[in-house]
Amino acid sequence: MVEAIDVSSRFINLPRINYYSKQRILKTMIYLLEEISSGKFLKFVHLESMAEYGRKSIQLAILNCWAVLTVKVKESAEPVEQEFEDIAQKYSKLLISLWIIVLKDLSNLKYNQPNSKEIKLYDEYWLNFVGVLSLLLEKDPASIKDFLQEEEDNFFFVMFCQCSEALIRNQDVSQVLTSVNRLVKIQGLAQILFDDGIFEEVIDLMDRLILMEADMRIKCKVVDTVHVLFDSYSKFADTAHNPVDKFYELLRVVMLPLFETFPFLRHDFDTENAMSKVLLARSHTEDSLIVAKKLFLVLSQMIQGCPESTREDLASCMLYVVAKIIEHGDDVSISAVLPFLKNVVLQIAGTETELLGSFVKIVRGYNGSDSNAGKRNRMIMWMILVTGGDVNLSEEEARGLSLALIEGLSDHDLASTSIQSIKSIISNAKGYNSTCATIAKHVLRSILDYLLEDRDKTELEIKVKMEIAFLFLQSPLVRYRGQIRCFASIVYPIAH
Repeated sequence: MVEAIDVSSRFINLPRINYYSKQRILKTMIYLLEEISSGKFLKFVHLESMAEYGRKSIQLAILNCWAVLTVKVKESAEPVEQEFEDIAQKYSKLLISLWIIVLKDLSNLKYNQPNSKEIKLYDEYWLNFVGVLSLLLEKDPASIKDFLQEEEDNFFFVMFCQCSEALIRNQDVSQVLTSVNRLVKIQGLAQILFDDGIFEEVIDLMDRLILMEADMRIKCKVVDTVHVLFDSYSKFADTAHNPVDKFYELLRVVMLPLFETFPFLRHDFDTENAMSKVLLARSHTEDSLIVAKKLFLVLSQMIQGCPESTREDLASCMLYVVAKIIEHGDDVSISAVLPFLKNVVLQIAGTETELLGSFVKIVRGYNGSDSNAGKRNRMIMWMILVTGGDVNLSEEEARGLSLALIEGLSDHDLASTSIQSIKSIISNAKGYNSTCATIAKHVLRSILDYLLEDRDKTELEIKVKMEIAFLFLQSPLVRYRGQIRCFASIVYPIAH
């Protein structure tokens, strides 16, 4: 009978089959649920005389069917037929209570009767029960808390321990992590996990998963878990009386995949070593770069959540990582790290720190490749530093950057980046002698020279350059009426 229920469950949860085709089997599952929960067997009389072990196996199979169906209804990206939603809603309270009872029974068996043969009955199902409860907790917390009340934190701590055990045994890692990510959002559970003794075990588990799992998608899920833990801790941690070690530990775990994605960050990296070459080749895969972008995004958010007293030290570490990646010179890797650089620069802009000055000394020597990707990276990097970090450039450097921006306007692949960069430069030109103002003046001079030249020009080129010229006219750099009239007398005849 258990096999029949499992087959029925798979059919009910098949996609692209409507309610009408499933309703007979669904009604049978409803009857089974009602009779198993009440203990009164009217339609399935033979269950009444069945041994407890067999009845338990049927109960678990039925509850699993409903767990999978509930998850499907709650998580479906496509519209779900109203009949399915109505049924899930009608039996939700009954199911929640039964899933909780079953999981409590499992934990009692494991810790009080570890050799009981009943434990094997739960092996295929327990994770689905944890999954559906954690999902419902995320969607509708009150529906779960009403049943658990003061037992909530302890119950979910036991569930977390169950999941941790499965992760250590490398069982259904991806699915387990999905549930763990939801569980650690529970504030009460998070506070338990940050107890000194327990926190060490949690960090060891995260370390193990990051270092041992080859699948990048799983690494991303681990990073998500650590990020959620970090957010939870930042909400209740009293940094005035507690050390910041736990913040640093969580940041360290999130940074671990960076040393796999960018092996040249490691202190023992040797370009002549065969293993280093293999690691470097592997780091250029699409999956690795997707993970890198995710890591940089998470790190940016985590640094913002750290105590203010730690941010300068953290920014220093992050700028070192960015500088190493830029020094390495790979265009794709640099493009992945530039949004992160922007976030770090914005966080330390306006402070009295000399970090940006030291960083600029390193990256000034970066010329990159002559490909469009390399040119775009250089443009964006200097825009971040000049407009976001108020970095000063020499006259020669400002002229070189303005020339690159002007040349980019004529390149189809670079035009969009150049236009946005020039607009940003003009809008950030706060003082007439600032670096932004100097670059803007060089750009304007080049644009006017182009517009006044007696040679064939495309309509698009004229339109783009005129737009920039008028933007300059509206900026604070043109401060006097005489300047406006003079500028207009040059530009307006060209426009018409």
